[in-house]
Amino acid sequence: MNISISGIFKQISAFFGKLEKKTKIIMFSFAGIIIVGAVILSMILNNTSYVVLYSGLSSAEGGEVISQLDTMGITYKTESDGTILVSSSNVATLKMQLAAEGYPKSTLSYDLFLNQSDLLTTDYEKKQVLIFQLQERLQESIMTLQGVQNAIVTLSIPENNSYVLKNEQIETTASVILNLYTNIRLTTKQISGIELLVANSVPGLKSANVVIINSDGQQLNNSSNDDYTGVDLKIQTIAIINKVFEDKIKTLLEPVFGKNGISIAVNVTVDFKVISSQETVYTPVIGDDGIITWVERTKNGTGFIESNTSGDIPIYEESNVSTETNNTYDYSENYSAQYLVNQLIRQIQDNGGNITDMTVAAVINNKDLSNDDVEMYKELIAKSAGISTDKVVLIGVEFMTSSVPEVSYPSESSEDGIISILNFNLGMNEIIMIGGGLVLLIFIIIIIGLISSRSKKRKLKIAEEAKIKAREESERTKQENMPGEIILNETREQALKRQVKEFTAGNAETVAQLLRVWIK
Repeated sequence: MNISISGIFKQISAFFGKLEKKTKIIMFSFAGIIIVGAVILSMILNNTSYVVLYSGLSSAEGGEVISQLDTMGITYKTESDGTILVSSSNVATLKMQLAAEGYPKSTLSYDLFLNQSDLLTTDYEKKQVLIFQLQERLQESIMTLQGVQNAIVTLSIPENNSYVLKNEQIETTASVILNLYTNIRLTTKQISGIELLVANSVPGLKSANVVIINSDGQQLNNSSNDDYTGVDLKIQTIAIINKVFEDKIKTLLEPVFGKNGISIAVNVTVDFKVISSQETVYTPVIGDDGIITWVERTKNGTGFIESNTSGDIPIYEESNVSTETNNTYDYSENYSAQYLVNQLIRQIQDNGGNITDMTVAAVINNKDLSNDDVEMYKELIAKSAGISTDKVVLIGVEFMTSSVPEVSYPSESSEDGIISILNFNLGMNEIIMIGGGLVLLIFIIIIIGLISSRSKKRKLKIAEEAKIKAREESERTKQENMPGEIILNETREQALKRQVKEFTAGNAETVAQLLRVWIK
């Protein structure tokens, strides 16, 4: 069927021409609302609001922060005084992520401004409002951390009194209460990031004076909590090692049995003991030369040489040699020396993390494996993992082809889940886009309803007209089938005229043909 553009416009014009005035007003009103909403939405999305991320940064630290932002793919602006500007929708999340990396180091995390102050506001009130604003900003930043449902920050900043002795001044402290989602545990790096964020946001606040606790009252950043974080780190380390060997074995066997044809489980035993030792190795000096550390020499000699004797003066190895004869020779010599030997001192530091044992369990999707095949694959797995074959267990079975769907149960109530979605995943731009989409959807539904109602009315009208036409046709057929009017006491001439008239009315073509023949 050929459809031209002009035909489509004619159909649209005809459709709108048939609509009532009230319907046209409603449709054009909704169209205007959608157009205005689209323009406003486009302006909001294209107009990015930049706020201060950090100000007063040193040139070196500013370069480090900019490098981090480039790595994250964040759009930013910089100013000559070391101020870095980012989008207002990302500022809280960025401050939390950068705090986990230890930034900022040379300035505070926030620039706070008091817009509602006036001439009647006292310095004490201004300070309290600044503290309240700082607490709220810290809470908002901490809540952007994944897994944190709510956060309460309390700052205790003493008054700066110059008359108080230095050793009697009260230190600034801070406390953070975290309400985490179910089955969520923060890592050591995340806890350290929260601690650094709070400490760098308050002048004079030390990290040691920041206390972070969870909703159960357990302190998360205490040094005595090293066992807690240590166990968590050990579990993560073991899981990483297991994953490395599992991937290694799967890479070896997947070309043979396919990606879903094998299942591997590795269990390693890791020794986390930290051992420090010192080893001293002594070796002799090679050759006659050595290193002399101490030498003592004593040499005395007197003697008489006979006239008829020639030769060298005898050398006596013994010391204190003397004789009473005329041909005597007295000589005394002492020699002592101390030599050093080679000495090697080794400082050995073992930080732990050594794999002491490993076992591997493998299941292959092949129930027809022979004993020779099992032994061959066990040896392959053992060689790839660097263990003996008695540490490997391998069986061949047929895997299930159909999977049972998993049933997931929400960890939070539906109300909390909706609130968390709105708070977590949707920003202002997303909410505006969703609102515009809903308005457009409502407009489309109304248009479809109007078209459907109009079509339904037209179909009813056509059906009613067809019904009336059928009724008229039926009545006309009945009238035609009724016998002619019977006139009482009519003459033979009248009866013939009536019969001719009825025949002419029922057989017009035959009568016309007869007349045509008669005229000829």
